[in-house]
Amino acid sequence: MADAADKAENLVDKAKDAVSDAADTAKDTAQDVADTAKDKADSAAGSAKKAAGEATGDSELKAEGSADKAKSEAKQAAGKAADAADEVVDQAKEAAGSLADQAKEVADTTKGAVADAKEQAKDVAEGAKEEAKQTVSQIRSTVEDIDSRDVQKAAQNPAVIGAVVAAIVAVIAIVVARRR
Repeated sequence: MADAADKAENLVDKAKDAVSDAADTAKDTAQDVADTAKDKADSAAGSAKKAAGEATGDSELKAEGSADKAKSEAKQAAGKAADAADEVVDQAKEAAGSLADQAKEVADTTKGAVADAKEQAKDVAEGAKEEAKQTVSQIRSTVEDIDSRDVQKAAQNPAVIGAVVAAIVAVIAIVVARRR
C-alpha cells in the first residue's frame, strides 16, 4: 500500500514538473517571438534609414541605417544559434531520460533474475541436503550390516575362536605374572 502511495506521489511530482516545463517553454517561446519581431522591425528601420540616406545623399544616415540593419541581423542570427543550442540540449535531455529508463529496466530485470537465481540455489541446496541425508543413512545401514555379518562369521569360525581364547589366556597370564 505504501508502495502505491509512493508511486502516486511520484506521478504527481512528474505532472507538476511537466506543467512547470510547459509554462517555461511557453514563456520562452513568447519572448523569442517578441525578440524576433523587434529584430525584424529594427532591420526594416535600418533599411529605411539606409534608403533615406541614399536618397538624400546623407552618407551618415546611410551608414547608420546599414549599421542598424547589420546589428539587427546579428541579433537574429544569435537568436537562431541559441534556438539551435536549446534544441540540442532538449535532445540530450530526452536521450538521457531514455537511457535512464533503460538502465532502470535493466536493473529491475537483473534484480528479478538475482531473486530467481537465489530461489533456485536454495532449492538445489535443499535437494543436496536431502540426498546427503539419504547417503549417510545408506552408509550407516551398510556398516551395520557388515559388522553384524562379520561378527556372526567370526563366532562360527573355530580358528578365530581359538585365537580369541589364546589372547584372553595370554592376557590373564600376564596379569597373574605381574601380581607375583
